[in-house]
Amino acid sequence: MSNGDFDLTVIGSGPGGYVAAIRAAQLGMKVAVVENAALGGICTNWGCILAVGAARKQPVVKGDQIVVGTRMALTLSCDHRVVDGAVGARLMQALIKILEKPQALAL
Repeated sequence: MSNGDFDLTVIGSGPGGYVAAIRAAQLGMKVAVVENAALGGICTNWGCILAVGAARKQPVVKGDQIVVGTRMALTLSCDHRVVDGAVGARLMQALIKILEKPQALAL
């Protein structure tokens, strides 16, 4: 699928992502899974868990105009015994940059 029209994009196919992708597909959604290792991923439940909400169209302010934009919620839960909160915040900032301008990955 080259058009990128997915209902859900799952980042990581570990124990949570793999199950979420299968269930979403069972519910009739078009699902994309992004994984840099083998399907099934690596269990990262001991460090941090990223939750990504569905992208939705909603009114946003751009300059002095109210326009339709796409918004989604991201939540990162970190086990502070393993991952420092500042490291988690930097991860979220990097992820947001990628999601806002994915074409920058091609440069």
